[in-house]
Amino acid sequence: MVERSFRSKYIVNRSDTFEEPLELKDANGELITDEWTWRFTVRDSLPDTNVTNDTNAIISKSGTFIDGKDILTVDSSETNLDPDTYYFDYQLTKPDGNIHSTLYGYFIVESDITRES
Repeated sequence: MVERSFRSKYIVNRSDTFEEPLELKDANGELITDEWTWRFTVRDSLPDTNVTNDTNAIISKSGTFIDGKDILTVDSSETNLDPDTYYFDYQLTKPDGNIHSTLYGYFIVESDITRES
């Protein structure tokens, strides 16, 4: 069983690249080597109804765990957002097609102080 857990926040500076190493482990802490896929979505509000796709998401990323590892990269152009608190979650898809929403929380974009011209 895949458990859903709350992560309080990711904090990024506006227009900075954000990277997060991802690891998929089993209950014993061993890396899962099956090819699970993941989706990461950021929205400006929590949807009132069922979401049918990510076309209106602010940020939408996906990838595949290779030997239990991958990296989430959000480019600087994608974090060029108004400073605010947004919402994120991850969905994992097992090789058999079962989907699990596993991690969610706040994606906080802070004002930048230094800005390259």
